[in-house]
Amino acid sequence: MEIKTEEISDQNPDWFIGNGCYLISTCYLIACLFYQIRKVREDLAYLKLAKGNDTTLWQLMFRVNRAFAREYGIYYVTQYSIGNDIHISESNRVMVYREFCELIRNKEKGVWLNGLLNFCIEIGKGRNEQRLDEILDSIISLSRFLEKSMKSDASIKARMLSEELPFSKRMSHLK
Repeated sequence: MEIKTEEISDQNPDWFIGNGCYLISTCYLIACLFYQIRKVREDLAYLKLAKGNDTTLWQLMFRVNRAFAREYGIYYVTQYSIGNDIHISESNRVMVYREFCELIRNKEKGVWLNGLLNFCIEIGKGRNEQRLDEILDSIISLSRFLEKSMKSDASIKARMLSEELPFSKRMSHLK
């Protein structure tokens, strides 16, 4: 079943845990990424990084944002807004998947997620594969930098390989 962005808010809750779960959970995880990038940017001055690594981290995060924004994708300001919208300040946490689905179903607030939803629908149709490659490459570069900086022994690579995710092969060059 092909769905249009404007039809998503009208879906019943069962759709979000059934036929729509792949699409919406992808949107949710991207929204979480936007939140984390926003949070790191806010806290960058307080992070203890080796000399010059703060600039590298900033550039790598920007590269992720740019990859999502390229060619009428998810505009920068929308990415920051999405990252902010999924944060619940009262409890200082990120929304869980169900809360994210409820946000989408809210006609007034959910409209702010339409760019993200449309982006994922288009990717799901096989459009903009070059952009998807750029996004994955930028996320992998950021992941490699974080692993190296945190000396985490390639935990991200191990997780991707253990879950046999489609882009695990992209991670195989990580040491």
